[in-house]
Amino acid sequence: MRTREERKSVVTYKVNSNPALCFACIKNRVGIVKYLITECDADIEQRGFYLEPTQTTGIEAPPPRFHSRIFVDYWFLLGGEVVETYDLLGAFHVDDDISKCLIVWTKILEIRSRSDLWVTNLNCITNNPEVFQNVKKVLTVDEVQKLTDPNDIHMQALLKYYRIYGENHVNTSSEIMYRGEVYLENGCYQACINLWKYAYRLRFKEEDPLDRNSINSACKVIYALCEMQRACANSSTTDKLDINDLIATIELLVNQIECEKRFLRVFPINLADLEQYQYLMELTLHCIHLYQCLKSNTYQCDKFINRLCHLVDLDPRGTFNQTLMHLAINVNISKIESDENNRFSSADAVRILLLCGANSSSKD
Repeated sequence: MRTREERKSVVTYKVNSNPALCFACIKNRVGIVKYLITECDADIEQRGFYLEPTQTTGIEAPPPRFHSRIFVDYWFLLGGEVVETYDLLGAFHVDDDISKCLIVWTKILEIRSRSDLWVTNLNCITNNPEVFQNVKKVLTVDEVQKLTDPNDIHMQALLKYYRIYGENHVNTSSEIMYRGEVYLENGCYQACINLWKYAYRLRFKEEDPLDRNSINSACKVIYALCEMQRACANSSTTDKLDINDLIATIELLVNQIECEKRFLRVFPINLADLEQYQYLMELTLHCIHLYQCLKSNTYQCDKFINRLCHLVDLDPRGTFNQTLMHLAINVNISKIESDENNRFSSADAVRILLLCGANSSSKD
């Protein structure tokens, strides 16, 4: 039997800049593929060397030829990891070539139908987040062939990322953020907000409140809410800003600010961390402005104001020890990054902050 080093050298050997396995797959050299997979599989640590080549091959080679000659014959050798790689491969093509996406998913389900184990595993997946528009998971070839609505196919792709990577994996949240961006560009504001709120909730971790991805998600949610409100005011959308979205967002923001305050008490403070902290404070002021634009019942008003009162009690401070009130009177506070379209009067934020008990004469 070959040593670990010898197996690694075989698997990583390159032909024309491609891993040997990738080259053999493209050339449809079944015997060489089988040999390389067998050598690789002898050491579980080397599995990664064929996961990427097989995915690359699936992109470059015509799916019917590659899948029928090699993948179908040796999927048991490759194991579930590679089967799932092809689920992801279909999702990868969902925007540039839906027909190729469906071909890949169809082939995978044909393979799974040969094993009771895989069918059982698929049927055990019952956790389907509502944010994916309650789309039904496709479990059979017939169900894939009935997919005609592009939106349903996009949601199927998100479900596959969710099922394979898990909800807390960076790839899952990144794909959710991307799909939200597509919705926003097409004026589907509520669908975008639903996805971005979910991604923000996934990315925020109390043990790492300064994570840049979670802060970026918070900014994206506020931006989408502001864009929806502006479009609504211009009568360019039928979507209406929902106070419940705003309440959910302010709750996440206040929770993150509170966690960051505890974090900054324990760990050495640097300017970059303080800037991120202040940025979240500024985003809460956008929430206040949006709140002013809404008509809501007493219970909803109380819920929003209660979270804001808690934020005022926390007394967060910015890069130069600014309070929320200091930030509210800044002429540039109503900008999200460099966007000029979402400006609002600072008087809106100041009035609500005073209502929540903010100190108008604070100098510390």
